[in-house]
Amino acid sequence: MVFAHRDPSINPIVGFTQGLLRITRDGNGVEHVLTSQGFPLARVESLGAPPTLGPRMAPGTSMSLADVRGRIVSALAQAHKQ
Repeated sequence: MVFAHRDPSINPIVGFTQGLLRITRDGNGVEHVLTSQGFPLARVESLGAPPTLGPRMAPGTSMSLADVRGRIVSALAQAHKQ
C-alpha cells in the first residue's frame, strides 16, 4: 500500500517510507498490514512513529487490510464533513 502526493516532489511517497506499507496474507487468506520495515501495524494512528513506540504488537499480529481501509475511509468521510 502506498500513500503518495499528487503534486511533484522529491519523493512522492508520503513521509518517504512512512507512506509505504507491506501487505501479507496469513494461512487463512486474511491480508495484514506491516510497516515498510516489516513490523506489524497495530493502529493507523501509529504510522510515522518509531517502531519501538508505535506500530509494534505481539509478534504475528497486525491490523487486517480491511480494517486499515475502513479506518481510512472513515477518516476521509469525517474530514469531508468538516
